[in-house]
This record gives sequence, C-alpha cells and structure tokens, in this order.
Amino acid sequence: MVGVGAIALDLMMAVFVSSLLRTHIKPGAWRTIHWLAYASWPIALVHTFGLGTDAGEHWVIALGALCVLSVGAALVWRLHASNKRRAMLPSEIPDVAPLTRRVATANARGGLRDR
Repeated sequence: MVGVGAIALDLMMAVFVSSLLRTHIKPGAWRTIHWLAYASWPIALVHTFGLGTDAGEHWVIALGALCVLSVGAALVWRLHASNKRRAMLPSEIPDVAPLTRRVATANARGGLRDR
C-alpha cells in the first residue's frame, strides 16, 4: 500500500512537470499525460485509507469522505449538464463564435480593453 502512494505522487509529478513543459510537448502527448490525473486521485485515496500515516485518524477519514462526496457531486453535475446540452436542439445551443473571435482579436492586440 505504501507503493500505491508513491505511484500516485509520481503520476501527479508527471502532470505537473508536463504542464511546465507544455510548449515543448506535442498536444496529444500532453493530453495523455494529463489523463493520469484521473488515475492518481483514486490511487492516492486508496493509499490514504489503506496505509497512510494518519489513516485511522477521524479528520483524515472525514476529509477523504468529503473528497469522495465532492468528486461524486461534480461527476453527477457534469453528466447532467452533458445530457442537458445533448438534449438541446441545434437552434437552442448558444453561438459563442462572435465572443471567441473578439477574444482572439483582443489577445492578438495585447488584451481586452473597455470600449
């Protein structure tokens, strides 16, 4: 179980380092590495509850449970939002192209300014 915590830490370090080196990494490789974040969280949780130094402490159990509940709630919200958007008619989906063009143009000129 101790090794599980080390694996989770290594995965998160790969995500962190690849973020710093993003301009030097192909987008597909960067995205693949960042999917490791999804694997590192449950691995770290197994370590925390299984053999972490403070695994039996009430505050660790409460914090771990809060994390599980938070991630579960975020997942339910994300799936609900995705299903809601999928159920929209094409005419109901907001057009963000004009805003995207304005932001891209402003960034090319040095940032957004009040007009």
